[in-house]
Amino acid sequence: MLYRGNLLNALIERDPVERRAFLRRTIPWLATFAACLAVTFVNPYGWQLHWHVITYLADPYLLRHISEFQGLDFHSPASVYFEPLMIGSLAASFWAVRQRRFAEALLALGWMHMALIVQRNVPLFSVACAPLIAEGIAALIRAAKSSPLNERIGKAAAWFQAASAGVDATDRIARVYLVGAAAFVMVAALLFAPKPLNDRFISSFDPKIFPKGRFRNSPRPKPIASGLRISGAIT
Repeated sequence: MLYRGNLLNALIERDPVERRAFLRRTIPWLATFAACLAVTFVNPYGWQLHWHVITYLADPYLLRHISEFQGLDFHSPASVYFEPLMIGSLAASFWAVRQRRFAEALLALGWMHMALIVQRNVPLFSVACAPLIAEGIAALIRAAKSSPLNERIGKAAAWFQAASAGVDATDRIARVYLVGAAAFVMVAALLFAPKPLNDRFISSFDPKIFPKGRFRNSPRPKPIASGLRISGAIT
């Protein structure tokens, strides 16, 4: 069995040989983490960029007044899609922990926590938890084939697994999607054309909708509150 989450497995493993093996497999991941962290400092601002991100996310004014930083509203229509993912993530995480696959469980639970406190993380949570939920459902279907509960359950699981195998074999056939390729070529031709077809393909504001020329000669507004702290700068 392939265990994931080598550091946690090393902490709970009784066999000293297996514990050392888990720790050895942790070294490449720690080295990759250190390299990725070091690369983030290769920017024009150095460590100050990280400090700006920390102060931005820790600003209570921004957290209270920016809608993207608010918690998820379960009365919104989007909760219909979020709640099944949350329940599936909890069940799949429990299954993953029993398999000693702590990495997937921590990933799903961590992103679920982030999605609950900040609604802008809901799409990332969906991407992170979907593979684990799908793998858990596939394991449940495999186990249902030999389930002693009801013969119909085993037959339905066997039928579903056979049908899925046929779909998987079909999806693996090499093919070229002509409609998608034609759309890509058309968009590329419009973007790289020497002369735009009309105003819709010009990267600029419509002066009728956004009269940016009026703001050039308008006087600069005075601050209305001296104690108001604004994160970022306007150039």
